[in-house]
Amino acid sequence: MSGLVPMSAVPIVFIVDDDVGVRESLELLIQGAGCRAETFASAEEFLSRPRVLTPSCLILDVILPDLNGLDLQERIAADRVDMPIIFVTGAHDISTTVRAMKAGAAEFLTKPCDYDVLLSAIRHAVDRSCSVLREEAEMGDLRNRYASLTPREREVMDLVVIGELNKQVGGELGISEITVKAHRGNMMRKMKAGSLVDLVNMGRETPPAVRAKMPDTRRTGRSRRTPRRRHDEPTDSSVNCFNRDIPMNSASTSSHGSKAWSNGRAAPIVFVVDGDDTARESLESLIQSAGWQPESFACGQEFLSRERVLAPSCLILDVALPDLNGLDLQQLVADRIEMPTIFITACADVPTTVRAMKAGALEFLTKPFRNEVLLSSIGNAIERSQAALRHEAEMQPLRDRYASLSRREREVMALVVAGRLNKEIGVELGICEITVQAHRGKLMRKMRADSLAGLVNIAARLRFTAAPKG
Repeated sequence: MSGLVPMSAVPIVFIVDDDVGVRESLELLIQGAGCRAETFASAEEFLSRPRVLTPSCLILDVILPDLNGLDLQERIAADRVDMPIIFVTGAHDISTTVRAMKAGAAEFLTKPCDYDVLLSAIRHAVDRSCSVLREEAEMGDLRNRYASLTPREREVMDLVVIGELNKQVGGELGISEITVKAHRGNMMRKMKAGSLVDLVNMGRETPPAVRAKMPDTRRTGRSRRTPRRRHDEPTDSSVNCFNRDIPMNSASTSSHGSKAWSNGRAAPIVFVVDGDDTARESLESLIQSAGWQPESFACGQEFLSRERVLAPSCLILDVALPDLNGLDLQQLVADRIEMPTIFITACADVPTTVRAMKAGALEFLTKPFRNEVLLSSIGNAIERSQAALRHEAEMQPLRDRYASLSRREREVMALVVAGRLNKEIGVELGICEITVQAHRGKLMRKMRADSLAGLVNIAARLRFTAAPKG
């Protein structure tokens, strides 16, 4: 295909179901909602259809005559096609539901389904598809701009976006400062960067795969040192999914007060919340046999009264509890990113399973379960917890520095990293340019940023958003 279809194109809802009556009724429903419907009786028939670059989603049954729906979901993911999938099926056992949701299904509904619920799911799926297509178009444009740079211009860009000055870039590449300025000007024009802030953000977004394909132009026999990593920059082992937005009008403080995050060396703790005494005792024995430390609780409130731990941990949770149910407790501890949740329950149905998985449950098992399955899930949860704790330990110094800024310094920082000039910032905040320069100097020192590019990178790592004026 030559390019993206305009975003104004009518969304397409694909339907893969071997029941002709279901296909026809869904087609009428979707057309009535203003979307275009395309139906297929099998997975292979759908796969033979060329990929569309129009907002779309897929309504998929599990039981199909050739590939089943779960296998088709895997095939679509393997082709790197980010098409939202809504399962509508009569095969609604819990393990199937969990597998589909873990693989990224947007929704999992059982037949006969509520058409209002299905239409709502379709709207959300189409919105997500629109966002993905916009991002693909933007990234494609960015890749093309980056590919248009000469090898030397790419080298200069790589150093500029980490905060190196022209003189430092020249020393790094063995060229004069005047030559650096020339390459920098050409690179800024080709990348369509209106400011250094724009360029830094583009540099962060340029896919590593694009850079890896570019030829190495370093001179034979001359080694170029790896661009230095800032002392406040997290290592590559950081898990970006645990980043959280920090409002610009508030300091960065965690719900556990001033305690430091664990470095992951403490003994892993497995919390068990289950109203059944026998179940708690057997789980404690199993957890201890694997070398972890169990702590059990008979109800949700008892667990909530326990102080939050900052060591590797996970939560084994039943749905049916004597006070709060497990889903409500999961919501209350959603901010404990260092404590993944594993549900084990005898009270399971598809809606409950879907709600738990959408809320971030790592696993959802039904009683009785195999011990090795639970132990494997706990092991995965502990690894995820350790990664979250490492990331928090790396990020906390940056959050502490940001918390040390005055309110005005935070306002100035928000506008600086948005690319505003000092004069523009002064007008925006109703202060003089000299005062802006003073605040800017203080915040740079407090954030330990030795350049504008460094400050932009710090802001991106903190992932805060500017608070609206009002």
